[in-house]
Amino acid sequence: MSEKSPQLEQLQRAIDIMGSQAKLAKACNAKQQHVWNWLNRYDNVPVDRAIQIEIATNGEVTKESLNPEFFTGLPPIKIMLRKSKGGSL
Repeated sequence: MSEKSPQLEQLQRAIDIMGSQAKLAKACNAKQQHVWNWLNRYDNVPVDRAIQIEIATNGEVTKESLNPEFFTGLPPIKIMLRKSKGGSL
């Protein structure tokens, strides 16, 4: 069996932070089966879910760490949300 990619290690970290696959799924408005699939079948978390995971973990797991090919060079979610809402989080 091969080692998990750094992205999937970060997904496991998000699961640990949230407490379970089901709790992470709920925070992302997804099904537990989706989280299982990301962890066991794919190399990256889908772009929209990576953003939701960053928000759900309060930035402890970043979108870049979950899908670096897409997000490299973009600002953290908190900064983007602050700019779009005109305030602070």
